[in-house]
Amino acid sequence: MEKHSHFNTSTSTSTSTTTPTPTPTPTPPPDLQEAQARAMAKECQSVYNSFLHFLIHWCWIEDKINHCAIRFLLWPSQRIIIPLIRKYNRIIILKARQLGLTWLTAAYSIWICITQPLQLVVVISAKEEWALEFLERVKFILQRLPPWLCPSVTKETAQSIEFTHANNLVSTIKSLTTTEEGAQSKTPTVLVLDETARNRYVKSIWNSSKPGLDAGGGKVIVISNAIKDGVGWPWTRDLYTDSMKGINDFVRIFLPWNAHPQRPPDFLELQAKQGMDELGIMDHYPSTEIEALTTYAGSYFSTLLQYHTPTPPIFEGGFTRSRSGTPTLLPKPKILSIWEYPYYLSEDWDGYNYHDRYAIGSDISEGLGGTYSVAYVIDRLKGRVVALLRSNLIDAYIWGELLFLLSQYYGTGIIQNQEGGMDMGMDMGLGLGDTHHQEHDRGTMICAERSGAGQTTVKRLRELSARQYIKPRPDITGKMSKVFGWNQGRATKHELLGDFKNWIRDHTPDQDHNPNLNLNPIPCGIFLSEATTFIRHENGDIRHEDGKLDDAVIALALTAQVDLTLGESPVRYKKSTFETQTRQNPLQRVIQKEWQGILSTLSIEDENGMRMDGE
Repeated sequence: MEKHSHFNTSTSTSTSTTTPTPTPTPTPPPDLQEAQARAMAKECQSVYNSFLHFLIHWCWIEDKINHCAIRFLLWPSQRIIIPLIRKYNRIIILKARQLGLTWLTAAYSIWICITQPLQLVVVISAKEEWALEFLERVKFILQRLPPWLCPSVTKETAQSIEFTHANNLVSTIKSLTTTEEGAQSKTPTVLVLDETARNRYVKSIWNSSKPGLDAGGGKVIVISNAIKDGVGWPWTRDLYTDSMKGINDFVRIFLPWNAHPQRPPDFLELQAKQGMDELGIMDHYPSTEIEALTTYAGSYFSTLLQYHTPTPPIFEGGFTRSRSGTPTLLPKPKILSIWEYPYYLSEDWDGYNYHDRYAIGSDISEGLGGTYSVAYVIDRLKGRVVALLRSNLIDAYIWGELLFLLSQYYGTGIIQNQEGGMDMGMDMGLGLGDTHHQEHDRGTMICAERSGAGQTTVKRLRELSARQYIKPRPDITGKMSKVFGWNQGRATKHELLGDFKNWIRDHTPDQDHNPNLNLNPIPCGIFLSEATTFIRHENGDIRHEDGKLDDAVIALALTAQVDLTLGESPVRYKKSTFETQTRQNPLQRVIQKEWQGILSTLSIEDENGMRMDGE
């Protein structure tokens, strides 16, 4: 007690203003100091070399439930994202709620700025409170880093943090709320657009920021939930679906609700029991990217396509007929995408053929640069889309020749003349010659949409004696007549799409009903993208949203119609008489200079600005 009283009254004595000398920290021996310095230098180098190392060893985040700091223990989904963020400059992440992306982005922003000078990381959030929260997370991580690991923080405001490196070179993190100018007055090395579905100015922000990013080689990370009534959702969805189609250079990442490892299998059911409706669950906790993208207001396919995933084709290019008569692949123009080559080109082909192994359907445009002509090939044995033919700059007549050639490539791939040789004339179009004097493989059945420009295609297919879909129809006398192709009217469109939905159900993998089906029967990102905006309108029409396309949807529906018409599974029959045919990989058959086919008939530019008339 006396001692305590003395301590309290000591401020009135003449010695009270003297600050007590703190107990000095023992100075480690020189050799130990040197060892510590080497260890710190080595660790700094490890942090510099690896963002993952920085995360694992030095990042702490806030546990909001227990109100404490915890190690940033990465989930498997977060580990997958890290190398993609490091590698690519254009990334869009569509995700479910509460998956730790804000913490991951905050840590990445710090790592960029502490390891390199002259960096500017700009994070733009839809609301001011979100911008402030992001910077608070940055500060939370920074406060737990040892001072020797990072340069000094020399300026800190409500919107930014500056780090000063050697030679007074500065790196900065800015967390801003939404303005239409975005990062226009800055040249960021990293631009993060967070919660873009809720950002009303996101399109303007991107347009104003892009020139500076392009000039400086900056990185863009777009992060969003699938909030479909959000003011920025149309821009977010279009950016993501354009990535699916290969139109832009963004790498897309989707994180479903179960990317959070602590969520139980019945998590979605629990959300429903707690009052969330189905549409709210689709917005906040989607299971697949198709579900996340699907327009639920009048969506025609609803969740029917949620288990189909876009995958890149194994070949993209063009094709023509070689001098010997066989369909031959070319490196350009890029109008043909292949996921599986014809079975007769397989390394393990046993020489047996199949009757009606493939089906082809096509929607047809004028070829004037607007809507697209699209054709799909389905492998009926596997129940899978194997090829796509697509262009908006090929006229309907030439499109008919391309369809015929495609039907032969996915037939036997062999065109036989009267003497049994391998020959076709090269005097017109694709070099198909005068088919009247030749006995040739009619190829796979084709169902072409015959409305408008399609009539020209159907007529050309008839001239080539192609094997076409025929729909019997009564004439004015009541007699049945043959109609080549699919005549598109409102009633027949509803019939076509109804059959297509049933075809999708029968070809969708399901653990209970279709466990043995191909796990990804529709791998085409173009179709899956268009399907997300294919809706039933208030007047009863079934078509694309205004401003969108549905050519791929109609084309695949027509292809499915061929499959349904052919009925029975493909039949394997006797060994081919062409066993001696060389079965080399199509990629080995690329003929760089043989442009007599489509390239000699087309002198327009394709959608990529590449001339299609060869060299």
